[in-house]
Amino acid sequence: MSLINRRNNSSRNFVERWEDLPPGDWLDTDEDGTHWYLANDGRHWFSTDQGYEVWVNEEEEAVKEEPKPQKITFPWEEDDEDDEDDEVKIKLKKQRLRPDLGALPGVIGVLMALVLLSYTFFFVVPATEEQIEVFESSYWPEFASDYETVQEFNYIALGILVFIMFISILNLLVKVWWFVMPLCLIALIGILIHTANISTVSWNAYEQVFFEDCEQEFEGCPEPNIDTIFLADSMFSGYCGGLAFLIIGMRTLSGILNFEYDEEDDDEDYDFYGY
Repeated sequence: MSLINRRNNSSRNFVERWEDLPPGDWLDTDEDGTHWYLANDGRHWFSTDQGYEVWVNEEEEAVKEEPKPQKITFPWEEDDEDDEDDEVKIKLKKQRLRPDLGALPGVIGVLMALVLLSYTFFFVVPATEEQIEVFESSYWPEFASDYETVQEFNYIALGILVFIMFISILNLLVKVWWFVMPLCLIALIGILIHTANISTVSWNAYEQVFFEDCEQEFEGCPEPNIDTIFLADSMFSGYCGGLAFLIIGMRTLSGILNFEYDEEDDDEDYDFYGY
């Protein structure tokens, strides 16, 4: 009887009288005078001074009550978990720190890029190439060189427009910082103004030289046709870009002025993720 584990009298594995035993059959009394009883549910009961208890093997009970091994966490693993938590918090805070601009900047950016890409590629670039050929055929290499520079900036403007379209799509998906679009538009407008200035200065210089050569050989030559930078081909693209910048800038400014950072909302988000 050394392997008997006695239970608390208040448990359901103990009864004070044999009449309270569950249905079953009596077994033979052992050499120590202990009465044994086999219940229909398969449990063995034995007699004690207080009543009857369910027999439990101490070795089996020790196995059942053996605590589950705790997972070992090394210090560097704890640091990795902390880093992951910090990354989630930083990501949530970045989303909170972004003013709500809506879809307007992205839509304006896509439309403007499509219009200016078509205008520059199908009109400005061919017109500039034609002007280069005219100067080269007229033996004005210095002016042809100026317009070759203009053509290079036309291609740079095309590249910026493609990039603006890509940024506009990301802006619609809320995958880009709010200030990227205005910066791209500023770069585009600067390139277009510089291109218009080069072409205007070169054309006015050509007109002046042509007039002086004409005056030396003929009388009554027409006055040189002096152009203004505001009517250059590139400036029309600049006007369109400036209008887009104005609309997007006003929308961005409105979003920034109406933006309120609520730290309590951040705490709620962290609680939602379990942090």
